[in-house]
Amino acid sequence: MPLDNPGVIDLVSLSPTANEVIVHIVATEPWGEVQLFQLQEKLKGTVAFTADGQLERDYPEATGKQKAIEIRTDFPTSESVEKFISAARKHWCDPEGVRLSVIVQGSHAI
Repeated sequence: MPLDNPGVIDLVSLSPTANEVIVHIVATEPWGEVQLFQLQEKLKGTVAFTADGQLERDYPEATGKQKAIEIRTDFPTSESVEKFISAARKHWCDPEGVRLSVIVQGSHAI
């Protein structure tokens, strides 16, 4: 799935221990300026969905669980994407108590 539809939530899942609800953003294209801009828009909407109660309204089983957003990508992130993720974590996610990570398929979380 490309990042070009910021209004769509790609996937919601429970962690293996079922104590965390994970909202996934799926990025299937190599990272460039367009994809970074699309990620900014998509992540902004995903944080709002996760933090403002819509997650619990759509998925009542999420109530009372920790929340996380995972960006799953097929390609290594660029320096500009990593800087954006760091800033988004600090300014958007941490204040809302939402864990944010990036999973590069076949690699490790950042």
